[in-house]
Amino acid sequence: MSLTCLRACLCVSARRQATHRQAQKLGKRERYAKVSNSSSDLTLLEVMLAMTILAIALVAVFQSQSQSISMAGQARFATTAFLLAQSKMAETGNDGT
Repeated sequence: MSLTCLRACLCVSARRQATHRQAQKLGKRERYAKVSNSSSDLTLLEVMLAMTILAIALVAVFQSQSQSISMAGQARFATTAFLLAQSKMAETGNDGT
């Protein structure tokens, strides 16, 4: 391990030990109050908003995928029709009339 990586591990370990010591000093009621009032927790509204944004994005992606598949089918049909018409024109042009 490199020296920088080792220092980073030691810093993380020291922070964990300090946090653990602070948690031991607090009573159960204070510890739970501190955890539940943490500003890093997500509220139900934030989670619902994130899920709504994700759902809208997924609908847009699936709709564009469906449209792409439909357009590919139409392009295949048009290409086949063009090639068949071209071959028929070539057949009639070679009859000698």
